[in-house]
Amino acid sequence: MNRHSFETWLRPTRFAGEQSGVLYVRIPTSEFRHVAEKYAALISEAIAELGMEFRDVKFEEASGP
Repeated sequence: MNRHSFETWLRPTRFAGEQSGVLYVRIPTSEFRHVAEKYAALISEAIAELGMEFRDVKFEEASGP
């Protein structure tokens, strides 16, 4: 992944929690929804390399102010 892609699409995301083996990631707007599809393999690889045992990653849009 190049630096520009990381800064544009992954840096703005935030940890939102975890429950029952699911990692929840907060995205700032709905246009970030494609992050899950475009970077799914990379995210799964990073989770495995870190020894985390999440079976799924879900992305949630941030609520209003």
